[in-house]
Amino acid sequence: MKGSLHKLTIYFYFITGIFSFFFLSIYGFDYYKLPIEERVFSAKHQILKPSGLLGHGLGIIGSLMMIIGVLSYMIRKRWRKINKLGYLKHWLEFHIFMCSVGPILVLFHTAFKFGGIISIGFWSMVIVVLSGIVGRVIYVQLPKTLQGENLSKSDIENNISDLIHKLSPDLKEKVLNVLVELDEKSNKNYVAEFTTQKLTDSLKLIFKENSIRKKKIKELKFYINQQRIPIEDKKYLLKISEQILALRTKEHLLNAFDNLLRHWHIFHLPFALSMFILMFIHIIVAILFGAKWIF
Repeated sequence: MKGSLHKLTIYFYFITGIFSFFFLSIYGFDYYKLPIEERVFSAKHQILKPSGLLGHGLGIIGSLMMIIGVLSYMIRKRWRKINKLGYLKHWLEFHIFMCSVGPILVLFHTAFKFGGIISIGFWSMVIVVLSGIVGRVIYVQLPKTLQGENLSKSDIENNISDLIHKLSPDLKEKVLNVLVELDEKSNKNYVAEFTTQKLTDSLKLIFKENSIRKKKIKELKFYINQQRIPIEDKKYLLKISEQILALRTKEHLLNAFDNLLRHWHIFHLPFALSMFILMFIHIIVAILFGAKWIF
């Protein structure tokens, strides 16, 4: 997917999500604000109730979006035969879009009326969405290729070397010295052998590494600003230097973020599984009771 097309796709995802939420909120506000027992007297009851024309449709579309969003990403990620079918990061963005807008539609399908087993499924869905946001934050911290595949430590070192070659000789030496200091302050031997299962240790290490990186960036920025070169060249050199330090920091934190992702999966997957199980039970029961929508 080319850069301009990719940007348009992201804009489409964002605008669709925002529009869906605000349109349904504004259109149904006078209905949703009514007490449950009074909604039957509203002119919009037949269309917005969970079994209504729009309400039922939102539930079907929202459920399908979540199913498609999860299955498509899982298949693309695990089935090697279709590795060339788009970048993995683009499939992840599609997954996030489908599994963000889908729950919004399901929320309005419920007409904000929760009870019994449905409430368990709904709150499982809320937890899945919120934990998905956390997972996304963790995921973007891991260094990746343009295709979205995770980089190994050797790949990171090669990328750092390529970036260093773009620097002028004097700045190259300065950056190399900073990297040595970064490794020393980061206690590289400890980080490389970091295998603890404690979540708190991972978090402490992440905050420590990023604090060191920010200090070193300030040091390089001060050094670059002292050079008698055009402002545009200074910006370019600082950008390259920041990328180098960011990659080295991510290299130090590979094990820590892997540990976080393991803990995240333990939390995220059971709720996602329970959400889909309860959703399918709800769909089956609804069909058995004669809910057919427009079919």
